[in-house]
Amino acid sequence: MDKASRLEIVEPLTKYQDNDYARVFDKELFYFNKQAIMLTNVDEYGNSFETKLKEGKKSKKLMPTKLTSGERELSEFVITSFDTTQYDSLADAFTQDIKPFIASLDYKEQPVVVTTATAQYWYDAGQETLIKEVNGKKECLGCGKIVVKSAYKKANKKQPERIEISVELTPDYQKDYEIIPFHKDEAENLAAIAEFMAKYITKPFRYLENVVGVELNFNKILYPLQICW
Repeated sequence: MDKASRLEIVEPLTKYQDNDYARVFDKELFYFNKQAIMLTNVDEYGNSFETKLKEGKKSKKLMPTKLTSGERELSEFVITSFDTTQYDSLADAFTQDIKPFIASLDYKEQPVVVTTATAQYWYDAGQETLIKEVNGKKECLGCGKIVVKSAYKKANKKQPERIEISVELTPDYQKDYEIIPFHKDEAENLAAIAEFMAKYITKPFRYLENVVGVELNFNKILYPLQICW
């Protein structure tokens, strides 16, 4: 490149002014909000299991007497014995049988039914809601999750070696984020975020962290310049 061409390129960088082939932008044009939110999933009636919980509670722990998945049934939730013809120890039975079975449970895809002394619970995929049935009477509890966990516990002074299986009902939360144009004025920026959420987010949500990012979008910035050329 000859000297004259090099100087022509350097000139707009030193003058910092628009000309026929260069434009100066405010740095905030390249900023954006990455606003994280926690969505509360709801059923077809707009209800969440969250409304069924007592204030301050995050879940409802069940005391199951039976759990069925359509293929297998559990009736023990504190297991202290195992089939010695198949496993060398209770720990082996947990690792090879109970743990993978519990991990494979999918209450949305399988007919998982949890029975307690007073009721039965399952998830109705059609209505996207948890169902509680007592003496044939069904109650929609709102959108939520059936959370089943298993753990192997070593023996201690008070209790023997055992496998513990727990079941609880929780609200169905989903973390997400939205990309929103940035405004350097703080009040204007907050108002723009709120306006965006009101327009595009239909589920209940709460705000999480907001990260301001920077992006040089060549299609967005350079395409108008190419049209002018």
